Amino acid sequence: MWSAEDIEARFKSLNLPPDRQWENLKLSNDFLLGKVMQDIDICCEMKRRILPAENSIYLMKRTRAYHLAMGGSLLEKGLSYIELPDAFVIFICTFDPFKLGRHVYTFRKFCCEDKNLALNDGKTTMFLNTRGKDKVSNEMKAFLDFVMGRECDDPFIQKLNRRMELAKHNGK
Repeated sequence: MWSAEDIEARFKSLNLPPDRQWENLKLSNDFLLGKVMQDIDICCEMKRRILPAENSIYLMKRTRAYHLAMGGSLLEKGLSYIELPDAFVIFICTFDPFKLGRHVYTFRKFCCEDKNLALNDGKTTMFLNTRGKDKVSNEMKAFLDFVMGRECDDPFIQKLNRRMELAKHNGK
């Protein structure tokens, strides 16, 4: 959960006038995305749209930190490791972190000696690139266009936009 100090520090880092801080946030803002993703319907639909589609060293290291942070909180005391749910870290980028022109980059662990042998530990890291050139589903394209601030008539994107506006309003 975000403390009042965390919220204030994040807004100061945006360098926006105080009366425009909430209104100018886009879905690519991690704080707003976190608030919006608290809606279970939005979260499930985002997962459904993103996961089937299967830059810097700093960004790559962040993936590791996020997986580590999730690890301890996913397994409740006394449960078996088999009950550990899959963990997805998804970065939504407004740039191409690998400069290969893809909309989606998906990473999972595999054996270095035999690339066909997967570890299947349940950890997946994805990078979504709003500026990709390859073909993706209409749903994924609508979502990535929305992240870039483009209008869209997709019903889910409209619902997502309403939830964003509600989160912005409730954050004041």
